[in-house]
Amino acid sequence: MNSGTRQPQYGVGVLSAKVFTSGGSGPPTVDVSVEYLTNIVPSHRERPFLRSYLPTTHGGRIIRWHGHLAATAFVPGCDPSGNCVGTIGSLVVLDGTTLFNIFTHQMDLASAEAEIKSFRLVSRRS
Repeated sequence: MNSGTRQPQYGVGVLSAKVFTSGGSGPPTVDVSVEYLTNIVPSHRERPFLRSYLPTTHGGRIIRWHGHLAATAFVPGCDPSGNCVGTIGSLVVLDGTTLFNIFTHQMDLASAEAEIKSFRLVSRRS
């Protein structure tokens, strides 16, 4: 993941990532991954690149989130065996060469939506 090797389908690679996690072994949890990219994602590949981070290969929406291009999705929280508990929410935000991937597993859709809506980017300028 941190090799900086560009993925040909998107024209970009990940140089490094930091992951922040809260919660325990079961819902509710929130994970935020901050990835630093090798270069700006080519404009014609931004949407598929953002969708590639969503919890499902179909669905989700491309949106403008506080001026940034982003993707979001809410799906049932199911494991590979088919056992479903709660709702998974995802918000993926592209800010130049930084990607923010917010992922939450909550007991219901309203809680997942509220958790995703609570996320804010804080600018650190000198």
